[in-house]
Amino acid sequence: MSLEELFKNGYTIVPNLINNKTCNKLKKVFGSNYYLYSFTCNANLAKEDQPYHMDCSHFHPIEAIKTFGSPGPPLQIIVNVYLQDTNEENGSFDIVPGSHLFTDFEINEEGIIDKKFINKSVRCNLPKGSVIIRDKRTWHRGTKNITDIPRYMIGTSYSIGWYKLGFLKFKKDCEDLLINAPFSTFNIVYV
Repeated sequence: MSLEELFKNGYTIVPNLINNKTCNKLKKVFGSNYYLYSFTCNANLAKEDQPYHMDCSHFHPIEAIKTFGSPGPPLQIIVNVYLQDTNEENGSFDIVPGSHLFTDFEINEEGIIDKKFINKSVRCNLPKGSVIIRDKRTWHRGTKNITDIPRYMIGTSYSIGWYKLGFLKFKKDCEDLLINAPFSTFNIVYV
């Protein structure tokens, strides 16, 4: 999927582990001044689907987005990496293409979007090492895992350089791993 499709759909899929392809896509979106602000891992053993939600609200008010016809470019991008083959049984990610551009919907205080606003979603049934790059505003959900084996997924989050989100702490022995990172590390503190 191309960079243009990332803007249109709100996500793209890159085969294999995080690599230069991923960093090059982030650089095309943000320019050379972007940084890592979150590094997490989740284990899905959920017996029910999550509700559809967005991880953040739009930066601009909905009325301004409607007036100008665009929510603007992404300020934050999330990169998810599957650590095993993932499918309908073990809790694959479900995403709503283009939803980062939607303006006619209702959202509650927890960021949950009523299913009546979902016309089409895509299940990301992908092999181990697949990378999903998504605009943080794109609607999505985790799905139920009917197996007894957790589905693991790494999540790294990046931001455009001027949008400051605080510091990220890593253990001191991680410094050598990040010394030549292709993104800014101004916010990383080694403890």
